[in-house]
Amino acid sequence: MASMMTFLRRFFALQRYGLKIGLRLSRTDWFDADYYLRVEPDVRSAGIDPQLHFLNYGWAEGRNPSAIICTCDLVASNIERSAGTTRQFAGVLADYLDDGRQDLPRWGFELAHDERVPEALRRFATQYDVIEQSGMFDHDWYRQQVEAGIDPIGHFLRHGSRLGLTPRRDFDISWYVERYQDVRNSWLNPFVHYIRYGRREGRLASPPSAPASQLAFSTFPDDRELERIPGQIRAFDRRPLVSIVVPVYNTAPELLHACVRSVMASVYTEWELILVDDRSSSPLTLEALKEVSVLDARMRVIVRTENGNISAATNTGVAAASGEYIAFLDHDDEVLPNALFECVKFFNDHPDHMIVYTDQVKSDRYGHVTEHFFKPDWSPIYFLGVMYVGHLLVVKADLVEKVGGFLSRYDGVQDFEFLLRASEISPNVGHIPRVVYKWRAIEGSLAAGSGEKSGIDEKQVAAVQAALDRRGLSWAAEAHPHLPNRVVLVPTAATPRPSISIVIPSRDQGPIVERCLRSIRELTRYPQYEIIVVDNGTTDPIALAAFEEHSVRVVPFEKRFNFSKACNLGAAAASGDLLLFLNNDTEVLSGDWLERMAMFFEEEDVGAVGPMLTYPDGRVQHAGVVLGCRGTADHVMRLFQPDVDGYAGSLACSREVTAVTAACLLMRRSVFEQIGAFSVDYAKHYQDVDLCLKIRSRALRIVYAANTRVVHHESLTRKSEGYDLGDRALLIDRWHETIDAGDAYYNPALSIDRLDYSLR
Repeated sequence: MASMMTFLRRFFALQRYGLKIGLRLSRTDWFDADYYLRVEPDVRSAGIDPQLHFLNYGWAEGRNPSAIICTCDLVASNIERSAGTTRQFAGVLADYLDDGRQDLPRWGFELAHDERVPEALRRFATQYDVIEQSGMFDHDWYRQQVEAGIDPIGHFLRHGSRLGLTPRRDFDISWYVERYQDVRNSWLNPFVHYIRYGRREGRLASPPSAPASQLAFSTFPDDRELERIPGQIRAFDRRPLVSIVVPVYNTAPELLHACVRSVMASVYTEWELILVDDRSSSPLTLEALKEVSVLDARMRVIVRTENGNISAATNTGVAAASGEYIAFLDHDDEVLPNALFECVKFFNDHPDHMIVYTDQVKSDRYGHVTEHFFKPDWSPIYFLGVMYVGHLLVVKADLVEKVGGFLSRYDGVQDFEFLLRASEISPNVGHIPRVVYKWRAIEGSLAAGSGEKSGIDEKQVAAVQAALDRRGLSWAAEAHPHLPNRVVLVPTAATPRPSISIVIPSRDQGPIVERCLRSIRELTRYPQYEIIVVDNGTTDPIALAAFEEHSVRVVPFEKRFNFSKACNLGAAAASGDLLLFLNNDTEVLSGDWLERMAMFFEEEDVGAVGPMLTYPDGRVQHAGVVLGCRGTADHVMRLFQPDVDGYAGSLACSREVTAVTAACLLMRRSVFEQIGAFSVDYAKHYQDVDLCLKIRSRALRIVYAANTRVVHHESLTRKSEGYDLGDRALLIDRWHETIDAGDAYYNPALSIDRLDYSLR
């Protein structure tokens, strides 16, 4: 009797969809009430009819009526009829049931982006697709948290994230939401946010105390590693004294004690700790200094008679130091037990180096690690734009004296400015890709945020401009228009403008090559340049007219197309001092694009330069090439938004890279000839990587020019071509040792598969 009453109640409730549809959907042969209540706990808690809930609301939220019927598949299969209203969906569902429930194709991209689909369903489908495509959702892990027979991703999106269930072992969804306020304010699922944005921005997925976070700090030494270090120290040729200089001013006692204790825990024992009190006014700090001064005979406390700020205090400590090397440690930071060992080991292995820096993490007031910073090897141009070296910095004492110590007028960026001068005297700057330093973020410190110290941008720009002037470079340093603590390098009227030959291999594709040539001719303000089109048998009248209209030199190339041969032929016909190899499916955006690339050749050891390339929708297509991805190489930060900072300014600021794409590559003609031009052995791929590796083999740098953008309408000219495994094999055969050694400008702790600066 009860089941009949339920049927009648459903039947009358569904009559608004029509008599036939209402009668069909009132039956229960297509709807699994037990399944629906099991996977939809909110419906179970509400105590409402599950079948009516699905038809009135659930379908539009992406919920499924049973384990064998997928709502998204059903809507996508007949989007014209089912997407608009509940009545339309009910009709499609009834027809599907009457037709024998034929297998439906898997829903795809159109469901998430068709505005006729209810917004809730679009959002569900969009996020489902992001998670599924990322490959980051651990289905087995999630199934351990829920009942059997449940679609893991669907359940996670509708209920799991709200209940605190985790999509993978190393992602703490509750912590992520609590940690990042913008995520709390977004409609995006937190895990979707992490996939699309968070990992590219270097955000943590779990609190540092969680076991999963150990991946982020895998460079921390474990007990077994620390036990092996004394034996390695005994094998050193040199065991120099390291003087650790710590300027102190009104430091919280607990932080000063933590700083001192971290030094005392050092496995390398040949050190002295010099604490320089800069006339602290805090009695607690003065008392703490007395307490720590008696903890170890290797410690000294120097009390200045007047407050001189951080540079003056540091110089006082340097003057008192007796070590061969000086390490700079902030009064509220900590070093790891292996920090001094790693630095001394480096100097033993590299006796020609006088400077070394390490990786670091940021911690809160209580020492809990909150962020990581895995740095590239020494990158002079990058360092002009970003104060990336940071801590731990260790410098030979003789060099510190020769440089003249720290300058008080740059207090706030004094260590950055000091290293600018030091690297001019000793350009061999080493990098240890290990985290050995904890940079504490407390109120008033730069670690706490770029706005914690006033005047930083102005001092940073002044320091860079002074460095440019000392080095005889004609560039100007400017504060980034919207990113703090970032410097943009721009050419001036005094910057040399050597002649440039633009070499464009092309065949037909009239509208494409016409757009490329028109953008160059209409926008470019560079005084001396020519355009050479290497024509592979064009017959397209639009392309031929474009050659004529835009006054290009046409160099016939009548053989079967080979990119390297075409570029080499164009280079042989060129008259410019610089060669710009440019794809015909590119589009220039600004008048000074050539100046902003050519400026870098004012430095003699720059061998090639490439700009930011974007897709037509504005997202990044190229911002440098990293070795190692898939065993060869690929573009870094692909699909990033072009105006974001990237990882520590790596997108916003110019920097050294291992390679740039030949879709737009500027280089000296003399170097091109010296290295033997493009290798013609490559059929389709990797000619540019091979070329750049030959350039780097001559100790020349390759630069990504961040403030130059060119649109790349990629694949329009060669869209039918596939991947050439022969080219891959050739690159690996020629450069496997270089590839296996890792990319100098992409830290080994970072993911070589995703190339988005997320962790391995």
